[in-house]
Amino acid sequence: MKRKIQMLVSLNITGYLYMIFLVFQIDNGKFNYYTNVYKFILGNIPYIFIVLTSFILANDRFTELKKVMLASYIDWIFRIVAFQSAIYYSDKYKNIQLSVIILSLFFIINVLTELFIMKKLDRDKDKVSFSEKEEISYEDKCNLKHMVKAVNLGMIQYILFCALGLLVPINANMEGATLWFIPVLLSIFIFLNFVNKMKEIYKGYCIYKEETKKIYVRDMTTAAIAYGICLIASFIKISQSTYNYVFLLGVLIMIQPFNNLRKVSLKISKVKKNLDIETIHYFMTRDEE
Repeated sequence: MKRKIQMLVSLNITGYLYMIFLVFQIDNGKFNYYTNVYKFILGNIPYIFIVLTSFILANDRFTELKKVMLASYIDWIFRIVAFQSAIYYSDKYKNIQLSVIILSLFFIINVLTELFIMKKLDRDKDKVSFSEKEEISYEDKCNLKHMVKAVNLGMIQYILFCALGLLVPINANMEGATLWFIPVLLSIFIFLNFVNKMKEIYKGYCIYKEETKKIYVRDMTTAAIAYGICLIASFIKISQSTYNYVFLLGVLIMIQPFNNLRKVSLKISKVKKNLDIETIHYFMTRDEE
C-alpha cells in the first residue's frame, strides 16, 4: 500500500510540474502557434493525470479508516480544482502570477494530504492488512485467469472511452476544427464499442451471472449518462473552459464504474498474495473444464 501512495505522490508532483509548464506556454503565447493536434495533446495531459490519480479512490483495503478515505477524495478533488483554475486564469485573464499561486497553494495542500494518508496508514497498518488475510475461495482461484484478462482489457477500454468518448465536446469544438462531425462519429463508435466490450469483460470477473448482469446494467447506465451529457454539450456553443468542465463532470460520473474495475484488480492482488508461485501458475495456465 505504501508503494501506491508513493506512486500517487510522484504522479502528483509530475502533474503540477507539467501544469506550470503549460500555463507558461499559454502566458507567453507559444501555445497559440502550435498545431491543433499538438494543442489537443498538451491540453488533454492534465486530464490524464486526473484520471491516473483516481486509483486511490478504489482502495477498499482501508475501508475501516474513514479519515483516509475522506482525505483521498479531498486530495483528488483539490487536484481537479487546481488544474482547472490554473488553465482558466491563464487562458481567459492571462494572469500567470495568479495561476502559479493557485498551483503552489494546492500543491502544498495535496502534499500535506498525501503525507497524512501515509502516516495514518503506517499507524494503522494492522487494519489495512487485515483484509488481505481473508480466506480465498476456490471459485476466486479458478477465476483468477479471467479476472486478470478482464482487468487488463477493461483498463484499455476505460482509457479509450474517456480519451475519445467523453472528450467529444472539446474535440468537436477545438479551435480551428472544421470537420466537427468526425470527433462526434468517432465518439459514438467508441461508446458503442465500450458497451459491447465491457459486457464480455464483466463476464470475466463476475462468477455469478446474476451479479454480472446487475453490475453491468448499472455501470453501463452510468456510462450512458456521462457520455450523453458530453455528447449534448458538443452541439451547444459555449466557452472552451465550459467544455472542460463538462468533460470533468463526465469523468466524475464514471468514477464509480472505474472503481469497480480497480476493486477487481485489488482482489487479484489479494488472491495472489495468498497463493504461492506454483499455485498461481497452475490457475493462470489451467485449461477450462
